Formats: sequence, C-alpha cells, structure tokens
Amino acid sequence: GAEASKNIANIYLLSEKRDVRLDIISIYSSIINYEKDLTVLESSMKELQARYMKQKEQLDLRLVTKADLLKTEYSILELEAQITGTKTNLEIAKKDLKLKLMIPTNEEIVLKEFMVPENLTTGID
Repeated sequence: GAEASKNIANIYLLSEKRDVRLDIISIYSSIINYEKDLTVLESSMKELQARYMKQKEQLDLRLVTKADLLKTEYSILELEAQITGTKTNLEIAKKDLKLKLMIPTNEEIVLKEFMVPENLTTGID
C-alpha cells in the first residue's frame, strides 16, 4: 500500500509540474500576442487619425459629408477602446506571469518571441 501511495504522489507531483509549465507557457504566449496586437492597433490608429484629418479638410471644402467624418470619429473611439483593453490585458498577463514565476511585482520583465520547431508539433492534434 505504501508503494502504491508513493507512486500516486509522484504522479500527482509530475502532473502539477506539467500544469504549472503549461500555465506559464500559455501566459507567456498571450503576452506576446497582446504585444503584437497592441502594435497593430497603434499603427491602425495612426492611419485612422491621418484619414480623419484628411476628411476634416475635405469637409471644409464640402467634398465629404459630416456623416462620413462622424463615422471616422466613431472608429477612432472604438480603436481607442480596443487599445485600452489590450493594454489592460497585457498588464494583467504580465502580473500573472510574475506571480507564477515568483518575480517581485516592481521588477520589469521583457519577453522575447519564441518559435516552436515544426517537428515538435506535427503529432499534436
């Protein structure tokens, strides 16, 4: 009975290690994704603001309607909300990673993107 209990405890320990590693990998990859999303959203914001300024000038010349300008303003506001949400999710994910890795919360972390070789993922469904 003691041997069986020891085997069960070892299996439980291995499963806990695996789960912690998977959680850390999941948080890490979500941080990388949030950073990429934030970069895309910020570049979209620059393009949208340039379009807004162009439409504002066209409105003064009466080449576009006020409705067109309002649609662009709405798009800018919506994009600002997405940027804020992405920044919030990024900060939460970084804090979660710090907690999992037991890094002090006041310490800054910088993550680098990683690639998983194709031969490691071919048999995974």
